[in-house]
Amino acid sequence: MTHVQVDGVSLEGFSNEEAVDVLRRTGQVTQLRLARHRYGSKYEQLLHAAAVGEFIIFVIIVVIVVIISAK
Repeated sequence: MTHVQVDGVSLEGFSNEEAVDVLRRTGQVTQLRLARHRYGSKYEQLLHAAAVGEFIIFVIIVVIVVIISAK
C-alpha cells in the first residue's frame, strides 16, 4: 500500500529531502493522498503508542497539579 502520494506520485522509498523536493515543485493547487493503517499489526502498534502517549500526558498533568498544589 502506498502511504503518501503528492499529485499522484508515490513518495514510498523517498528520503525526507527527496519528498520535500517533490512538495516544493508542486503548483498552487496540490493533491495530497494519505493512507493509514486500520487493522493488522501496524495498527495495533499505533494504538499502543497512542495509549502510552496518553498515559504519559496524564502523568505529566498530575505532576503539574501536585507541584502547583504544593505552592
